[in-house]
Amino acid sequence: MRFYCDDCNDNVLTIIELIKKIEKVSEVWEWKITQFDAIPIDKGDFSGTGVTLDSPRQRLYEFSQKLLHNHVMVLTHLEFISLLENIRCIYDAKISFCVSGFNNTITIFDGDIIEVSGFIETSIY
Repeated sequence: MRFYCDDCNDNVLTIIELIKKIEKVSEVWEWKITQFDAIPIDKGDFSGTGVTLDSPRQRLYEFSQKLLHNHVMVLTHLEFISLLENIRCIYDAKISFCVSGFNNTITIFDGDIIEVSGFIETSIY
């Protein structure tokens, strides 16, 4: 296990860059998420009008609720990227994926530290 990034408040940009590095090494078909706490991109003040059904906040809330009930969410690569596009910062997450038959994990804690562990770690550093 090695720390990938320290002190990163808008860490989604760093995660997207990390995914691009992973994509260069191998294709990831599914992302398994067992823990996820994030803040959506602020697209304006919703006061007085409420959150629309298709807003980033609503989609993130629905995802979080499904994760609470199911304890594990498996997303396709496109679903995962789509989820990340509406997030500014991930505070806490455990994301697993398989590359070449080996399990790999991205762990995010307190929004500041991203660690990568598993077979892929030697390929992206």
